[in-house]
Amino acid sequence: MSEHLDFDYPLTPDGHDNLLAEVSGHRDAALRQLRLAGATNDPQPRLSAATVHALTALTLLIADDIEPSGTDTDAVVPPRASTPLSLRYSVPVSVFHNLHPATARTGYCDEDDEVVEVYAYSDRDVPDTVSDLDIAARVIGLFGTEHDLTVRAADYRVANYFERGNRTLAGGDVIAVDRRYYTLTATGLTPIAQPRIAFRGLELPTGTTRL
Repeated sequence: MSEHLDFDYPLTPDGHDNLLAEVSGHRDAALRQLRLAGATNDPQPRLSAATVHALTALTLLIADDIEPSGTDTDAVVPPRASTPLSLRYSVPVSVFHNLHPATARTGYCDEDDEVVEVYAYSDRDVPDTVSDLDIAARVIGLFGTEHDLTVRAADYRVANYFERGNRTLAGGDVIAVDRRYYTLTATGLTPIAQPRIAFRGLELPTGTTRL
């Protein structure tokens, strides 16, 4: 294999062992060109040569028909799951406790009620076919029931929420999905305008821990 700067050598490895030798040769050539670059007044050609050698070695390694040594070529490799192009990737979700003492009985009232944010996370890899109400329903499933230790260990959000001393969700509480707000009612979820946030000096009831 040549190390000249015109890069006119053929890159036609024959078999896995020869391929690894080719990759090793490109690596050594890249290192040599870097050393030579430091010993010349015009290092740019040597640096360019080192870059080409390094990229060539990387390209050979990641080629589709390359298999690491020791791989069983007869083994069945499952295909990689493709990532849908329609993913929203990350949807911000926030949970608010309603501080009005009667809200679980009377429901949310935008004129009287104040809320405090108790938990937030990002729901990742959410397809566009999933609605805000679908996400909010999952929030109720996570925080609307006291879960045992097995469930808490399986979902860090459940563990974090309850370990912070928060109560289960109740009527009048608010869920924000991508900054759109929904309140829990006796029949489900109702969209509302942005609720009023309680000021930080307010004493909070037991079971509500400000985020």
